[in-house]
Amino acid sequence: MTTQLIDTYPVFVPNQVLTSQQLNGVRTYLDDQTRLSRTKLTGTGIIGGFKVTYNKSAGTITISEGIGISSDGFLLVMDKPMEYTDYGSFENKAKYPPWGKYEGEPAPTTRYIELKEKAGKPIHELTPELLHNKIVVLYMECLEKVSESCTIDNADQAGKSMNYHLKALLVNVDELKPFYNSQYLIDDQTSLKIKRLNSVLTLDKITDRTLLQNTYYSIIDSHRTKLGNALLKAYKNYHSLLGLKYALGKEGFDDLIDDCLLKNTELKHGINKLSNQGASKHPYPYQYVFAYLRDLTHTHQEFIQTASRLNTHVLKNDLSFPKHLMLGRLRTNIDDIKDFEGLSAAMLVEKINLKGYDEYRQYFLQSCITDQADIIVFKAQLLFRKIIEMIECFKIPENPELLTLATPGGSKSGSADQPIPYYYNLNDHLNTKKYPRLADYWDATLTLEAAVHQNLSYHFLEANTITDTNFTTWKKEVLSDTAKNPFDYDGCDFEFYRIEGHLGKPLKTVFEDLQAIKRDHNIRFNIAVLRFTPPSAEDFKEEAYPFGAYAFVDFVKKYPGMEHQGGVQKGGTFILLIERIEETDTVIADFCLPYLDIIEYTKDV
Repeated sequence: MTTQLIDTYPVFVPNQVLTSQQLNGVRTYLDDQTRLSRTKLTGTGIIGGFKVTYNKSAGTITISEGIGISSDGFLLVMDKPMEYTDYGSFENKAKYPPWGKYEGEPAPTTRYIELKEKAGKPIHELTPELLHNKIVVLYMECLEKVSESCTIDNADQAGKSMNYHLKALLVNVDELKPFYNSQYLIDDQTSLKIKRLNSVLTLDKITDRTLLQNTYYSIIDSHRTKLGNALLKAYKNYHSLLGLKYALGKEGFDDLIDDCLLKNTELKHGINKLSNQGASKHPYPYQYVFAYLRDLTHTHQEFIQTASRLNTHVLKNDLSFPKHLMLGRLRTNIDDIKDFEGLSAAMLVEKINLKGYDEYRQYFLQSCITDQADIIVFKAQLLFRKIIEMIECFKIPENPELLTLATPGGSKSGSADQPIPYYYNLNDHLNTKKYPRLADYWDATLTLEAAVHQNLSYHFLEANTITDTNFTTWKKEVLSDTAKNPFDYDGCDFEFYRIEGHLGKPLKTVFEDLQAIKRDHNIRFNIAVLRFTPPSAEDFKEEAYPFGAYAFVDFVKKYPGMEHQGGVQKGGTFILLIERIEETDTVIADFCLPYLDIIEYTKDV
């Protein structure tokens, strides 16, 4: 049915002698149209129910009531729970090839175990050993049977009937793998995350700038390789969905990742500077590199989670599984939790498998003709284009005239709703509309709503001095006033302020800029200043320290929980870490705390 649509059927005329071929042609045509309508207009997979539970103490497997559509359009229905206590070998009366057969692939020998309903004392009990590494499969047996009313003496009732029987089978996971499209699974890519600074070296152990730099370097250098490999895998798995022209392998997307993420790019340049600078007088702003990798990682995760919604159909070819539905791994009954006493929470969840994604269950795959599916495809394409633009646009500004600015929006650095950060060069990637290409893909929701002009960014703020002609043109003609002056509008939904443009600058300048931001825009956050060496009495005489200059290690011990987020929460404390470089106190890093109640040092301390 799925390979070739029957587009003709017989039309009968008066006094016509009908043949079995003509009558069966009508039946075949109607059956074909019905099943095609299910798969193309509705979808395939488990629509609801069909939960499988193994009760170890009772030795039973229960399949709840449910409904689903196989890849060939067969409707599989259970209107009440079915309990199985026994098993036996599967007798393939319909001569159905194991797991089907698709072009270019032979049908392997697959060993089925058929589950039997409760009928007195079990003959073959369902033991844990038997059920190990098994998945449950529903199979719609379509069996052609000769009519019993047809005899040698009376052939008037000659004919056959098509009988449908729903059978529950067990199959070993390993025997399914040759047919399994594992590239479409939610796999360990969704767990890819960049490490926190404190997980590598606790902050109270960081006593100087070199140690802080080296800790960031170890995170950045190890994570960029993992991220690069994850992006290569994502493109290989989903390239047919993305509509991009990059080829697979070398001289294609692999080279883009190599050149822009792993080799000779701004990122590699920054990593080299970070690894070689030691106690350089002018430290490289490594936190921007860290935040950039965090941005890419968050976007990669969002892409995988979006794209996987379109690929829950895990088989290599529809024809390989036309009359089956995979129900997934056996789930243990809640009554058997006592069997796992003493196990860790992670092991308990793994063994019981009471919730979560099951890669061996055919979740419902909605028809691709629906608007919702189109939106998911479009969002996945936007997210991957965003990744490419982020890779190509990354560049830390070297213009000392750029101001320290705060941009409202986003829960933290790396979140999907954050403004476009400081470290993306928008000028070199303008499209024909004189609008930065990255903004076209930055927020999928705004793009879908044709509202990319509402994106926020450090680069869009009215107060920022931009001398580039093209940048100024699109800034004036295209951007909305809410993007240029976001603090002039109701900001009750803004819970975070990105603060950028301050690393590597004199503390006095940065502090004055931040105080002006707080005053001019009427926003509330505290400012604390830290240094690695303990503050002296002279420090408190300087105008640059109205809040005092805390010793870094002492502060961390007293106020744990501070972290670099690229800004500060509304009502939080923004922390500037400084070091004296060439007689000037210079900002070398920043952190934040989600609260204000910092006890201030005074001259009497």
